[in-house]
Amino acid sequence: MPDKRKSGPSKYIILAIILIAVILVTSYGLVLYLNNGPTEPQPSSFVATEWMSLIPQNVITFTYFDIHDLANVTELFPSSLFFSIENPALNITSYNTPYIIFLGINAFALSETTLSAYGTALQSSNLTSIAYGNVTFYKLGENNYTQNNEAWVCVDKGFLILATGNDTAVDGLKSVVDATSGSFFSTDSLKEGYLLAKENGPILFYTYQNPGSNSYNVSWIMDGVTNGTSLDDRAVFNFPSTDIMNSQYDNVKNNILTQDMLYNASSYSIIYGDVTYPSSDLVDLLQSKGF
Repeated sequence: MPDKRKSGPSKYIILAIILIAVILVTSYGLVLYLNNGPTEPQPSSFVATEWMSLIPQNVITFTYFDIHDLANVTELFPSSLFFSIENPALNITSYNTPYIIFLGINAFALSETTLSAYGTALQSSNLTSIAYGNVTFYKLGENNYTQNNEAWVCVDKGFLILATGNDTAVDGLKSVVDATSGSFFSTDSLKEGYLLAKENGPILFYTYQNPGSNSYNVSWIMDGVTNGTSLDDRAVFNFPSTDIMNSQYDNVKNNILTQDMLYNASSYSIIYGDVTYPSSDLVDLLQSKGF
């Protein structure tokens, strides 16, 4: 007698289809959840700029200020004269130096014309000098900028580079002259950290610090203030490994990086966070950074 039951998928096949559908939907939702944070830049997109050629590999801390974009902020620059050197005479204003670097040594980006003229003035002076490769260091006399302390100066790589002190100043100048654009930003984690620090817009302030031994096992810290669609302060913390980063995440979140939004770039053992400020807080924010 023929079987009159209707042919079709068994209940097991139907159940399997339902389970697959649930897995697909759940996986899709999980992907959306994991990708909910900002898209991270990649180290391959890192492009070295001129000032990076000043940073030695073993530097402990340095700071970059964009003077050009801050020159009109009178609370920061009540006078356009940024500093002056008496002999040979040089006046640097907030309008003719686009940015400055502080790393225990001060480096001022100046126009080629200004640097050439000042280099000629140094060569024509009777100042004590030391030749170092193709660069000459000159010992400045007493001047207001160095608060009458001894100082050495040179012109190199498109910068006026000035250091206070005696032997330590000369050693510092040598380390800056010897540096190249790849000396400091030599690893993917450092490149990633810099790209994250400047990601939100034109960068006004950027700093790097190696804190040494610390209870959070932080290897280095970067901080960037950007002024794009909003005024943002992004802190970037790097750890020796992903495991250490994960183990310290709650400690950092609760005690250090109390930012509005907190993320991690686990491929580079990095935790980073953002705080957004109204534009009216620009002066207070930069002054809190040591401007």
